[in-house]
Amino acid sequence: MLDDIARKAMQSHVKASLKKIPKTVTKAPETVIKAPLVKEVTGGDLAKKAYVERTLSNIGRPNFGPRSPGKGVRAQRATKTKGPRSIIASEPMGMIKQYPELKYEINMYMREAYAHARLYGNLQGFKDFKAPDGRLFRPKPSQSAFQGLILKADDKAKRKIILDRRSSRENPWTQEDARNDIYAALLRIGKEHHFDRLLQIMKQQHKAKVDTLGGKTKGHFISLDNGGLDVAENFGPQAGKSTYEMVNGKKVIIPGNYSEKADSTVGFGAGKGVNNWDDYVRMKLSELE
Repeated sequence: MLDDIARKAMQSHVKASLKKIPKTVTKAPETVIKAPLVKEVTGGDLAKKAYVERTLSNIGRPNFGPRSPGKGVRAQRATKTKGPRSIIASEPMGMIKQYPELKYEINMYMREAYAHARLYGNLQGFKDFKAPDGRLFRPKPSQSAFQGLILKADDKAKRKIILDRRSSRENPWTQEDARNDIYAALLRIGKEHHFDRLLQIMKQQHKAKVDTLGGKTKGHFISLDNGGLDVAENFGPQAGKSTYEMVNGKKVIIPGNYSEKADSTVGFGAGKGVNNWDDYVRMKLSELE
């Protein structure tokens, strides 16, 4: 009997202890299967995709900036008879006339020059063409204002002669021929004793005039090619590049120094300038005496 009482007491104690233990209920996770969403491809999405692809394809290419006149990436403007177009090559007829047996090689050389200009935006670093007689040629831009790139073949030997001739007319107080001409002009009026003083005045006034150009180029009223003198009275500030201006409702090209060249006598310098030492000496007499 005592055993039964002890067993019942033990069972009651175990049941009471189990009631104190918190119950944790764990449910099996539910598996949710959702149908895939189908996104409609719009025109905007296609445009974004094309933009990204185009941007990636352009990585590493040089940035030419605005397609300004003369750049290799600029097309020729439309005319009344032709639409806008790109010149991919041009025949240097003067060069071909001198070396007719090399016509194919010369034309291929110019094609390479156009390709180089389109790729790099300029002709820097492009190779020279060496003729059988040793003369060297290189492509040189020859387009007019606001045109796309047009190249011609430039004889480097002749170019050096032209540059040397021009440099021999600049800064006349340093050139022996010019100094002799100035002295002769003074001698004709009996003022040769003012020679050194005249050269000093000429140099000072030339420098002072250059300092007033304000970033523009030195445009000669009478070009050096037309006999103009490189003195302060014969040049003034001139825009380098040509510009458009509206004149009577029409666009008119105003030629700059780069394109005007020897035409400055009838353009930028019309009615101005000096082209001989006799006139210059007379202009300076009041400053010499």
